[in-house]
Amino acid sequence: MPLCTQADLEKFLQIDFTNPAEPVVAYLIEGADALIAKYLGYDPSPEDALVELYDPTFTFELWVRRPPIRGIDSIEIDGVALDPQAFTAYLEGESKAGLVRNLVSRWSSQPRGIEITYDAGFAVVPFDIRDAAVRIVARAFQKGVEFSAEGSVPGIRSISLAGSDSITWSEGADDASLGALVLQFSERQTLSGYKRAWIA
Repeated sequence: MPLCTQADLEKFLQIDFTNPAEPVVAYLIEGADALIAKYLGYDPSPEDALVELYDPTFTFELWVRRPPIRGIDSIEIDGVALDPQAFTAYLEGESKAGLVRNLVSRWSSQPRGIEITYDAGFAVVPFDIRDAAVRIVARAFQKGVEFSAEGSVPGIRSISLAGSDSITWSEGADDASLGALVLQFSERQTLSGYKRAWIA
């Protein structure tokens, strides 16, 4: 699930695209999502029944790779299911969301011997993450318009915003716009509160 949508971009830019599913916009959103996930250290979008394997931690604590946790389906250690009463998980909205604590023993097993199946990511992407994503996409989109006007790179062939809005893309628009996908300082500040600070 993307962190922002074409509808979010339309609202932000106050433009209604002619195409209901514009491929260049989808491409930019994918790039912005990857940029944010790299900065945060994890993908915050929701995914159900995600299966992950872990090596031994030799401690009582284990951080999942896709916080926050919305629910745990099962935990197995060396193929043996761990009783739900034997662990506790810090869920979305809690201060340590993404942490699983073994209540009976240390997380010690064979390499890749810990298997956790859980619902990962935010059920609803927080507004500030979504806002950062749409700002990144909007900036890349607008940069493509500027490049096209200058004739320096392939990009948007034509754009008409009066009356019925329409945009026509030329070949190479993806590469031209994607080069403008960057995190600015303001977005880093917005996202810093969600940044991953632990080691899996």
